[in-house]
Amino acid sequence: MEVEARLAPDLVVLDIRMPGGDGGAGLRAVKIRSPGTTVLMLTNYATPVHRERCVAAGADGFLDKSAELDRLVELVARRVHQHSIDSAGRPTATAPPAASTSRSR
Repeated sequence: MEVEARLAPDLVVLDIRMPGGDGGAGLRAVKIRSPGTTVLMLTNYATPVHRERCVAAGADGFLDKSAELDRLVELVARRVHQHSIDSAGRPTATAPPAASTSRSR
């Protein structure tokens, strides 16, 4: 999470379970430091309880990595596109992607 604090990214993808860390704690830390950063949670533990906890902590999306990696690629591509440059060289940022999923509803 030190890298996130230094770089201030537009998008962070976190796993709920990380070696030596907790994705939920990472999510809360990112949202405290950078409330405008889009945070997508990726997990093999896509239970309703995990989803509710992540959404309550500020996650912008919750994806099951065993079934929704294609959705992750789509959301990341959309976020990158939202921060592209127009023909005059101005940023064209818009709202972050909505990331609800059929499995996590």
